[in-house]
Amino acid sequence: MKTKLIPFIIASILLSTGCKKLVEDRNEEPNNFTDADATLMAPGMVLGDMLVHEGELARTAGIWSGHFTGGDRQYIALNTYSTTSGDYDNIWGTLYAETVKQSKVIQEKAIEVNNKQLLGFAQLIEAHAIGTAAALWGDVPFSEAANIEFSEPSYDDQLAVYAGVQTLLDDAITNLAGVGSIPGSISNITSAGSWTEVANSLKARYYLHVGNFANAKSYATAGISNGGDWLSLHPADYSYGDNGRWNIYYSFLDWYRGGYMTADDAYLAQVLDPASSMYSGDTLSDESGRFDWYYITPANAPWGYTYGGAYDPNYQSGIFDIAGSFSLFSWVENELILAEAELAGGDASAALGHLNNVRADHDATYGSGAGDVYAPLLLTMFDANGHFNDGSMTQAEALKMEIMKEKYMSLYGQLEVWNDLRRTKNLIGVPIKAGANATTIPQRLPYPQSEINSNDNVPSNEDIYTPTKANGN
Repeated sequence: MKTKLIPFIIASILLSTGCKKLVEDRNEEPNNFTDADATLMAPGMVLGDMLVHEGELARTAGIWSGHFTGGDRQYIALNTYSTTSGDYDNIWGTLYAETVKQSKVIQEKAIEVNNKQLLGFAQLIEAHAIGTAAALWGDVPFSEAANIEFSEPSYDDQLAVYAGVQTLLDDAITNLAGVGSIPGSISNITSAGSWTEVANSLKARYYLHVGNFANAKSYATAGISNGGDWLSLHPADYSYGDNGRWNIYYSFLDWYRGGYMTADDAYLAQVLDPASSMYSGDTLSDESGRFDWYYITPANAPWGYTYGGAYDPNYQSGIFDIAGSFSLFSWVENELILAEAELAGGDASAALGHLNNVRADHDATYGSGAGDVYAPLLLTMFDANGHFNDGSMTQAEALKMEIMKEKYMSLYGQLEVWNDLRRTKNLIGVPIKAGANATTIPQRLPYPQSEINSNDNVPSNEDIYTPTKANGN
């Protein structure tokens, strides 16, 4: 075992807390730096965004979505949906001060030197952070966010924020096609053209959030291509001096907070485990390879130990390995957006084509190809009394169920799974956690206590079971 409870330092990029009054530094020591080139600031902005999507918010959403289990200390409470406003103070600061504020500063500097590509890149990162905030909290600061002129920024309507994010992404796409350059080595993506694909995929995701399937299809069609996943990279080894670059899930699961989060009663673990009575695999889908990549058990743990009694997320030899990359937006998600959007538009054949594209990709990843693990599906399998229909659904309803199940299984550990469950009214039926005094999974995050204490514009702190405007229809 390793020493626990050592402070986790990603990078020294902190400013003030998000959305609070941002005080200008006045440097009275001429030998100290007071400014930095925009290209040097960009990695800090990306690190802040990475922490938002790969850190504690993803863990909380994963527990509430049935991917993980809270196993110790405060995570026992999270497992039964018990949370407080104070739990979100730090990550709110990461989102607004370390990501959005940094992005705005970089945008200003990029304009000064006419670096259009860097401007577009910073706009993309801001849109990613703000779009995520709107999805998780509902009404959030946007038009006055991270602006020193507003000590208590207003909270924009959630749907207005989504519209503003779309405009921001439009600007990003335009600027990415212009002159300039984007700093390398901050992501697996280095070309402006690939970032344009990411921007289109983000537009598709946020249109999906508000039920605009036509626009979701349009932008996903121009989105991430196969092999073009947007990843946060963790090229690290086990030396302690390199721990700031470790996969964030690994750092939490084994090094800093071993046993806090396991997967003992996790719904997804049981759905993928061939030894479970809840196993979803059959002659068309062999889930054993995906199960081994996602989870370990006491019987198959490579290092000879686990923290959970039944399952742990696989931090030893799988998806959350110490040097494992984390997906911020994948081709698989883009394909499944297209599948859902095509089906909503009435084209079941096209929808199934995109679903089968994902299955073929999984077949190559978890098997040896040629349908030996995930066989191609036929539309007739979704007819009444077909393989995926017990007679209670239409063909379209049965196909929608399979698309959403696949997305639930494919986006393991990602925030978008919780977003999908909430916007579809938990269509696939993820069970309520045992011991939770609830009739539904949580529908939103509470606003941070730091905001409640200092910003009179914070909306009344809605109950976590109250849907956001986007999900309330």
